[in-house]
Parts: sequence; structure tokens; C-alpha cells
Amino acid sequence: MRASSELRQVRDEERGEFLELELKHEGSVPAVVGEYVALRLKEPVPIPGRPHTVGVWVKGDSSWGRVNWEVEDARGERWRSSKDSDGGDWGNQSALDFDGWRFVTFPLTRESPMQHVEPGAGLGQRQGDSGGKLDYPLKFTDLYIETHRQSLNLTKMVPVKGLIRLQDLSVVE
Repeated sequence: MRASSELRQVRDEERGEFLELELKHEGSVPAVVGEYVALRLKEPVPIPGRPHTVGVWVKGDSSWGRVNWEVEDARGERWRSSKDSDGGDWGNQSALDFDGWRFVTFPLTRESPMQHVEPGAGLGQRQGDSGGKLDYPLKFTDLYIETHRQSLNLTKMVPVKGLIRLQDLSVVE
């Protein structure tokens, strides 16, 4: 379910400048339903070189949401890290299952040392529109943040703040 949000630039002593994303909860949804915000750039940003991994520093809120990326290749084909209901991330490495800062990564190719462990390794990690081959150079187009209003705390659901902080979107060659 798409959520409304507020995005602002913030500074603190620990990490310096970063973006803070606050989800605005409207209406009601079941506790297990995730809500997402698409942070789409007005113009895609060129990515130099031949990166095998994307990543971003995230200050999580233990919401069990996810971080998902979208890049565009030289043929205009869009590649998304979220292929299906498991987000193409069976091992939950892109899950917001933590509080505090963490560098969250996602492999673009099989050359990435940050491969996510899953059945049929590599089969669900990325999704292109057609062709099935990542053609360089790439452009970064979108970052999707999914979160939940509540998360499980041992035996009961508890409210989540709904504040996600982002810094230093990166690629690794």
C-alpha cells in the first residue's frame, strides 16, 4: 500500500547531513500490511563504472520493512531489487529489522561479494523488463522504502515510529 510521507534534510552530531523520511499514516491497515514510499529522482543519476552492488546507509526503526532499488541500464531497461512477495531477498538482508545505522546492500550482478543467500541463489535477486542482461552504463532512478506501522516484539505487536534516515547512496565496483 502506498503511503504519504514527508522528506526533509536533517543534521545531527553522529552522522552529519542525511535525509529523514517520515511516513504519514492515514486510515487503517492490518498490522501485517506494509506501506511504501517511492523516492523517484526528477532526473536519473549516472552511475560511473561497472558496479556489482548498490547500498545506502539507513537508520532503521525495526519495522521489518525493506529498502528496494531501481536502476536503468544503457538500453533503458529498468532493474528492480524487488521481484516478488519476498522482495527478491529471501534472506532479508535489505530488511529494516534493526535500530540504529547500518549499511544496507543489494547485489546487481553475480560478481557482488554481498550475494544474498536464497534457494536457487541469484534467481530472484533482480528483475529487468526484458532482455535479461544488465547493460552498462547504469543510472540510478528510484529508491523504495517499505515499512510497517507495527512490528512484533516477542509476543505482541507494538507501534513503530515510522522515521527512516538515509545517507550516502553508494555503488561498489
